[in-house]
Amino acid sequence: WNLKSIVAGFSTSNLDEAQISPENVIPGFDMGINTPSPIDHTEKNRQQMLHELGLNPNLLAYLKQVHGNHVIEATNPGLLGEADGLITTQSNLALGILVADCAAVLIADQDQKVIGAFHAGWRGAVGGILNNGIKQMKNLGGKEFSAWISPCIGLTAFEVGDEVAAQFPAKFVHTQGFSKPHIDLKSFVIENLQNLGLKRDRIFADERCTFENTEFYSYRRQGKQSGRMLAVISMIP
Repeated sequence: WNLKSIVAGFSTSNLDEAQISPENVIPGFDMGINTPSPIDHTEKNRQQMLHELGLNPNLLAYLKQVHGNHVIEATNPGLLGEADGLITTQSNLALGILVADCAAVLIADQDQKVIGAFHAGWRGAVGGILNNGIKQMKNLGGKEFSAWISPCIGLTAFEVGDEVAAQFPAKFVHTQGFSKPHIDLKSFVIENLQNLGLKRDRIFADERCTFENTEFYSYRRQGKQSGRMLAVISMIP
């Protein structure tokens, strides 16, 4: 997307497959807070990313994400508690979401100066994280939103059990050619945003699959040794 007053970015693993990593440090550009990498290592990576985006490395607000639908209004940086969405009207404050197969959704109304960042894994997506986020952004004055959806696990790789498939509308559940149900998470998120009033031409989705592309971390591909990518959004004055 191209919003003049908005700065946004998404990290990759930046991983050289031949790279040898120190013990207990996940190779690459791990941003996580609950990965085997030491906290000071991932904090340095997060600060480096913000610096490269031209943002203040000390003004990142982020969360202990719990696959829910709770949204916090951020007024200060740091770890702001357990939730899966952040919104703010404050310029220069960066909002961060960590993912490794789930979708990160960044939303902005640059005219009304309100932004949001949301963690939309399958639980949060069907549980209404975006519904709650848009509602709270409207409460802060938001009207005309644009959204960006990060790379996430794609249809071909996202095999689920019947109990998960049952929580999605049938058109997002694919069984033909598969032995078990597969979910089209990104298409579900796009339609969710449209149902919340966003115009399709204001929704920008990166179609790359995190499972299939080694430039991204993937929990399903790498398990507990998976790092995390960081999605960031901030407003400049």
